[in-house]
Amino acid sequence: MTSLLTGSHPSTLVNAREPLIILSPGGRIGNGGIGTVTRLIATSLEQSEGPYQPFVVDTKGAGSVLHAPFRFLSAAFTLARLRLLRKASLVHIQISERGSFLRKGLLLLLARSLGMKIVLHHHGAELMPFFTNANVVTRSWVSYVSRSATLNIVLGRRSRDFVVDRIGVDPSKIVVLYNAVRNPSTQKEIAAHWHSPPLLLMMAHLIPRKGVSEFLQALAQLRKRGINFKAVLAGGGEVLRYQREAASLQLSDLCSFTGWLSAGEAQGLLASANVVVLPSFEEGLPMVILESLSLGKPVITTPVGSIPEVLEDERTCLFVEPGNVDQLTQAIARIIDDQALRATLSGAGRELFLEQFELNNYMKTLVDLYSRLERKPSKQTRADGGSMLHRS
Repeated sequence: MTSLLTGSHPSTLVNAREPLIILSPGGRIGNGGIGTVTRLIATSLEQSEGPYQPFVVDTKGAGSVLHAPFRFLSAAFTLARLRLLRKASLVHIQISERGSFLRKGLLLLLARSLGMKIVLHHHGAELMPFFTNANVVTRSWVSYVSRSATLNIVLGRRSRDFVVDRIGVDPSKIVVLYNAVRNPSTQKEIAAHWHSPPLLLMMAHLIPRKGVSEFLQALAQLRKRGINFKAVLAGGGEVLRYQREAASLQLSDLCSFTGWLSAGEAQGLLASANVVVLPSFEEGLPMVILESLSLGKPVITTPVGSIPEVLEDERTCLFVEPGNVDQLTQAIARIIDDQALRATLSGAGRELFLEQFELNNYMKTLVDLYSRLERKPSKQTRADGGSMLHRS
């Protein structure tokens, strides 16, 4: 079987392929997990000999918020043009929470009015608290938008249960599809040699829900214990705030902040790290964890979102309670001190990645979902029961 990630095709084949519209904030250069997922899907489809040709449409853009209405109108125009001129019948919408539901919801209704099949792909790590605490008008809109999609994709069983029980989506219109990442191309990328001192990496949008302050406090405790390390905090967000916090904890000589990195820069930094730490309070299924597993990196994280559905404490990761600095400190110290533990986490994590989170399998499942949606009403769509996808 031809891989969905490799291969080339003549222009006649490209022109014969079905257009697939992907609506995503930032388009192909979007930040965060949504941007990564969008690039992986689009690139995989382009490099495959499959039936779909992707058209990625930016729904938000960068820069001033004053530009957002113009970007939205441009996305709506592009959607309608591709439907009318290219006969696009399928749209894949990447959605999170808050304002995303307003923008994407309106685009979803436009696509529906044009007779298109709609895949609504939920990525919001804070969808549950957002929906629970929202006013009745907002909750009604979120429910209406989600129920109007032909198919909802969620990142875990916990999210599926919430979308069914609280948002009110028909269980037959939901699938669980765990995220996936590429298999590293060379063995040199996997399990880099142990540095002295070891390199601890936190790669995230640096905001409070990611547990950045707790990570810095744990590093301060490690220093007091006399444990040697170097730490890198990579990503955008409230960088200046956390630089000041690191300085107040006397960590400036041990911690560096990179700011936002390109995909290539991020991958290179991840490959050089010894331990990856993500002590978040809320998550979906973070791409950085899957990328770490693919590279055989020991992971310390919290059992939130879909993470405990796929990772096992003491086997494929070390779990700590959100906000528990003492537990986080102890977990980092254990990995630094215990070579056998590092080997267990590295080997089991890499094995789990190959079994469940390799991109070829993900794309086969996703393309199958697309094809089934176009052949049948969504209520007749059935999952194949694989490890990555589950029907409720």
